[in-house]
Amino acid sequence: MREEVRERLGGLFGVVSENQLPRDLFFGVDYHSHLGTEVGGIAFLDEDIEVISKDIGNSQFKSEFRECYGRIKGRLGIGVISDMEEGQPIKFESRIGTFALCTTGLARNASEL
Repeated sequence: MREEVRERLGGLFGVVSENQLPRDLFFGVDYHSHLGTEVGGIAFLDEDIEVISKDIGNSQFKSEFRECYGRIKGRLGIGVISDMEEGQPIKFESRIGTFALCTTGLARNASEL
């Protein structure tokens, strides 16, 4: 029996910036708000990777993340707007370091990976 696949939308955004990371990341991710309505998230690298993920099902990205704007520091950042229910970006450790990852896909075998 074939599982029904629902089309899901999302938007990804990444920034490398000398001095405008908060502004560029915040408004760049918000620009993709029309592509997803469930979850919004950002990750940025200062001394460590910080991940902030929020449910935006009943509000806009800007209103949910406004309070986080002052926490965004560093030169590198990624963000996602998604129709997936899982929080993103995902932060994980590997043999070669710590990473943050955004995706608009769905790993059907995530528990096996």
